[in-house]
Order: sequence, then C-alpha cells, then structure tokens
Amino acid sequence: MGQLNLYYRAFKEYRKYTLKDKACIKQRQRIKDYSSENDKLETVRTFCIIDEKWVEQIEQGLPHVEKAIAEERQFIKNEGEVLDIEKIKRVSKDSVEHLARHSEFITHVPEDGGDVIPDKVYMVERLSDYAVYENRFLYMLLCYLRDFIDLRLKKIKELGNTYKANTYLRRDMLTSSGKIFFEATLKEESKKDPYAAFDKNSLTLIGRIESCQHIVTSLLSKPLMVIVSKTPMIKPPITKTNVLKMNTKFKNSVALYEYLAAYQGLGYEIVENKKTFSPFTDEIVDDLAEIVNLSSFLTYEYGNGLNEQLLKEYENEEKERKEAEQKRLLQELERLKERLDNKEINAEEYLYSLEKALSELKKENTRLTSIEQEHYLLKDKHEELKQEKIQLNKLIYEQEKINEQLDLKMQEMEKQHEKELLEAEEKRVSDLQEQANTLNADFNEKTQKREQEYGAELASVKEKAASEFSALSDEYGALSKRHELVKAELHSVKGSQGLMEDEDFSSEERFKELEKEFVAFYEVFQNKWKDAKKRIRQDVLWKKFKKVNDQIKKGENSKGLEDEKKEKQ
Repeated sequence: MGQLNLYYRAFKEYRKYTLKDKACIKQRQRIKDYSSENDKLETVRTFCIIDEKWVEQIEQGLPHVEKAIAEERQFIKNEGEVLDIEKIKRVSKDSVEHLARHSEFITHVPEDGGDVIPDKVYMVERLSDYAVYENRFLYMLLCYLRDFIDLRLKKIKELGNTYKANTYLRRDMLTSSGKIFFEATLKEESKKDPYAAFDKNSLTLIGRIESCQHIVTSLLSKPLMVIVSKTPMIKPPITKTNVLKMNTKFKNSVALYEYLAAYQGLGYEIVENKKTFSPFTDEIVDDLAEIVNLSSFLTYEYGNGLNEQLLKEYENEEKERKEAEQKRLLQELERLKERLDNKEINAEEYLYSLEKALSELKKENTRLTSIEQEHYLLKDKHEELKQEKIQLNKLIYEQEKINEQLDLKMQEMEKQHEKELLEAEEKRVSDLQEQANTLNADFNEKTQKREQEYGAELASVKEKAASEFSALSDEYGALSKRHELVKAELHSVKGSQGLMEDEDFSSEERFKELEKEFVAFYEVFQNKWKDAKKRIRQDVLWKKFKKVNDQIKKGENSKGLEDEKKEKQ
C-alpha cells in the first residue's frame, strides 16, 4: 500500500510539470493520434468462494475426536517369568497359582518346621499398551484432517489473493524532428495483491478453517498421539471394531473420516474478475504517453552522456528559482511597508505578511544550512575517500607484487607437480606393464594347460563317440537285416497263402527292396542251414556212437564193428 501511494504521488508530481506544458501536450496528442488496434490493458483478479459444508462437518466432528482421545484406551499385557526367590519383590495371585502347578520349585523343607520357601517364583508384570486399533485410527484420522485442511487453506489464500496484468503498447509515428517506434509489453502476476480482499463471509470461513487447523495440530501433540505415532499407521479400508461401531465418540469420528474420504471437489471455487481496455480511453493513453516520452528522454540522456550536465542545469535552475522567490518576497515586503506608511493597511496585516515571509526565509535558510552541512560532510567524506583511495592504491600495488610472487611460486609448483605427476604416471605405467606381463604369462600358461586338457577330453569324447557310433551302426545294420528278413518272411507267408498275385516288383525301388530281402533271407538261410547241418550231424553221430558203444559193451563181434565202420565211412 505504501509503495503504491509513493508511486502515485511521484507520478502526480511528475505530471505537474508536463500536464500544462504546450510541447508535452502536443507530444501526447501526437501519441494519441497514432493509436494502435493492438493496444491492450487487461487485468484479472481472483475471488475465492468457499464451500461451508466441509468446514461445518469438521467443526462438528472434532469435539468427538477430542473426547475419544481423552478416553486413552489401552490394552493391559501380562508378561511373566520365573525368577530366583531373592529377586522377587511382591507375590501375586498368578504367582501362587503358578507355584501350585510347579511344585518342583520347592526343593527343601526347613528342619525347624518353619514356613516353606520355594527356590523360584513366577512374577507377573502388567504393561499398558496404547497402540490399540482405535487409537491408531484416531491418529490416522488426525493426519488425514491435517493434510485435508492444509492443502485447501493454502490454495484458498494463494488463489484468492492473485492479481494478473497484461499491457501492450505500440507506436510507430512521425515527429516534428524525425520518427519514433516504441513497443512495450508488460506481463505481471502477483500472489500478494494489496487491494484483493476476501468478502466478509470468506474471511469468516477462513478464520474457522484456521481454528480447525489449530485444534488438529494441538490434538496431534497430545501424549497419546505421540506414543501412537511411533507405531505403524493403519491403511484403509477401516476395520469397524465393536468400539468403533458402538462407542458414540468413536462412531462419530468414523463418520467424519468417511465424509472426508468420500468428499469430492476442491472445497472452494475460484471466480475471476477480468477487465480489458482495448482500445485505450483518452485518460489511459494520456497517462501511458508519458512512458513513451520518458523512455525517449532517458535514452537520449544516457546515450549522449548528459547526466552531469543536466544535473548542473537543474541545480542552477533551482537556485535561480529560490533566489527569484526570495526577491519576490522582499519586493512584497517593501510594497507592504509602503502601504503601511501610506496607511493603506494596518500594522497587523503587515506583521502577518512579515511573519509569513520570515517563515519562508527561515525554511530556505534551514534548507541552505542543511545543504551546506551536507556539502561539508561530503567534502570530509571526499577527503576520507581520497585517503582511502591512496591506501587502496598502495594495497593494490603490494597485492600486485604479491600476486607476481605467487604466480612465480605457482609456476614452480606447477612444474614440480607436473614432474611428480609424470614420474608417478611412468611408474604406474611400468607397474601396470609388469602386471600385464605377469597376467599374460599366467593366462598363456593356463590357456596352454586348458588346451591340453581340452585336447585330451576331446580325444576321449571322440573315441567314445566313435565306439558308440560303431556299436549303433552295427545295431542299425542288424536291425536293418532283421527288418528285411521279416519282410521276406512276410512275403514267403503271403506267397504260401496265394496272396502275392497282386504284388508288383517291376519298379526299380521295389526290385531293390526284393533284392535286399533275398540277400537277408539268403544269409539267414545259409547260416541257419549250416547250423542245422551241424546240429543234425552231431545228433546222428552221437546216436550212432552211442549205439556202437552199447554194442561193444554187449560183446558184439568185431564183424559187426567193421560193418559199422564201413557204414560210417
């Protein structure tokens, strides 16, 4: 707001000098005359409309969540262990029941008939576990609420306070001394528009949302929630335990979660208020024309190096104006004094005018005194800066010498470093070459050994394969012969049955098959025929030999033997 007021006042002060000036009026009129169809001034301001329903649901549900947390539901866990009697601090009912079932813990009885004291006793420790499902659900609900509110509140504040602007101005025109081409484009987007304001209802809702956010944050910092936050968070869907279904506080908390989980939409609506001025109005173009004139002036000033010259002229003009003002006041006082002498005015009017003039003179004197003091201060500052400049020049000179020395030192260090790097690189290369030679020798040795092993394995495999191939070839030959023999037997059977009349062996292929069958059958026939003859001969000779042997045993005459020999021959 303050910056806007400052710029407005400055612009108004600027316009005091240009508004009534004839040359400026003429220049602005020329800029108006060369209007462009593309001139545009456009602004967009956003307004946020918040849906009150989800805010009400959260406000109604949070008290139930707070009461549910206040219950501090817990589960009592009994953890026990058997300890020596010396470590037992207290005995509970569970300890007595356990001892009754484990009499082996009593190993001796006092001789004097005193109390029986066991060696060991079961001690129970009860621990409170707050990580029950219901508490974990409350923690998940609060985290969901926190994210739900934070996301929407951040967007509502951001989008409801946004300002966008787009301005385009172009002029291509002739002047009395030449021509000007001017083109300006402004695009602005601000997230903090000082004049963008929420309506009363929206501001009220934002306050309510922030209140809910504060409550959620405070509930998450409760000791119970801090304990539960260290346990794994549950994930939807929610298992509705008896507590969540029957307990009113938890039931309403579940209802709040289900509402938020099923909520559709952003929870707010952004409405844009757009204004467009195209073409410009006379008032707008009259103000924007100052941009063209000011840009032209600043370009000319800095482009021609007129800063100091214009400053001096400005100071001289201000001085002349002040002197003229003082002279006018003195003349006015002289005139009033004459009128007083002539009794045209009374003494009170004269004193009033005199006081007014003195006041103006005092102000001017104060300003001049201030300027004079500032001049002395600047002079002192100038001397200080001059001395400081001398010291800085000395330091710069010394620094240059130091830099030269450092450069020489750096060059020496770079040369030394380069030498060391070269030596280290050469040594590293030598070591690597030596390692490479060692690795190559080892690799060649292992390769040669592996080739020998591979050759032996290959020879063994080849020999085994050749043996197996030979066996398979023999087996295949035998099977082939067996096949041809079977076919020959089949044809033999078919011939004996008179079924060969339709068979035709006149083709080359069928004839070769028949030849193969014949050869196979013939080989089998020869082999079987020889075996049969051998067996027949053995059987006949054996019978005859047995008969002769029997005859000898019975004492048959030699004639019979001779006849038998002849017959045998």
